[in-house]
Amino acid sequence: MQQVEFGPAITAGIKYLKNLDAGFLADKPLGYSAKTEIRGRDIFATHQVYETKPLRLACYESHRNYIDLQYIWEGTELIAVSSSAKLTTIVPYDKEKDIEFFKYFPSTSFAMGPGMLAILFPSDAHAPCLSVKKPQIVRKTVVKVRVEEKAIQIRRKP
Repeated sequence: MQQVEFGPAITAGIKYLKNLDAGFLADKPLGYSAKTEIRGRDIFATHQVYETKPLRLACYESHRNYIDLQYIWEGTELIAVSSSAKLTTIVPYDKEKDIEFFKYFPSTSFAMGPGMLAILFPSDAHAPCLSVKKPQIVRKTVVKVRVEEKAIQIRRKP
């Protein structure tokens, strides 16, 4: 059996999420977006309120310098995931924004609901904010964790 252990930066990001009140975005209007520094540019969070979009508007994004911890407070969305190495670039990498966009094609996807956390690494191109059945309002926090040498460790349990 294997056990995954997160490095200190990912652990700090998860701790930040655990310490937030579950309803802190409840009164924020559609379109709300706010950034909170946790540990300077190494770990920060973006809190968002948006409406999910139809699949026809999907495109993949990936990051090179940050790991995404995407946590849903309210609502449900679909996130599609694929290896960025297999995708066609439609907007080249922007070093300042740490983002590259890719053409969408159907791939592995999963529904995210309240209380769910997705950890997406730089090799995980992802198309977030997609409607499951119909558009709905989602309240979400994305914690950005600068990539570190020991982001995770996999250990075998005796």
